[in-house]
Amino acid sequence: EGEEWDIVTVQQASGSSGIESSYSPLKKILEYIAEKEPNADVYWHLTWAYQQNSTHSSFPAYGKDQKKMYDMILKAYDSKVKPQESIVGVIPSGTAVQNLRSSYIGDTITRDGYHMSTYGGRYMTGLMFLRSLAGLSPDHISYAPETVTAEEKLLLVEAVKHAYDVPFAVTSSQLTGNIPTSGYTQ
Repeated sequence: EGEEWDIVTVQQASGSSGIESSYSPLKKILEYIAEKEPNADVYWHLTWAYQQNSTHSSFPAYGKDQKKMYDMILKAYDSKVKPQESIVGVIPSGTAVQNLRSSYIGDTITRDGYHMSTYGGRYMTGLMFLRSLAGLSPDHISYAPETVTAEEKLLLVEAVKHAYDVPFAVTSSQLTGNIPTSGYTQ
């Protein structure tokens, strides 16, 4: 109470993010936000599919198939979120993750199969928020965690830029190189 917010972000819990029936509370949540913060812009944070070898208890709902989970997340967004007029934009972190997974580093951006890695993963989603909410190009962000190498940063920035430009489809990485050993799985 007492604070005014310019932006409010909402998302579905990751395990339910591709289950359309789980979105039934969304309208009431958006009404509540409109009542409490009528001048705030509301953005949807598009979550990511789990790592292919994830042991998360919700992964069987997707046949333990990362691509199926990603496709179901996009379908749920399209049918349940996109029609909500009060949502003014999307933060496509889930697409950035899939973009990164198309690079030579593969499926290594989570620390436990579903949470972003402490350094590379969280940094990438932070860049995605900056790009989506503040309009800042990740090319102009000089900061990176110490454990993220310059080569890794290039991959993360590329994944974010592609996700911003094409938020609902995977854009394969154009960068080639060796599999990095730091930043991602930490």
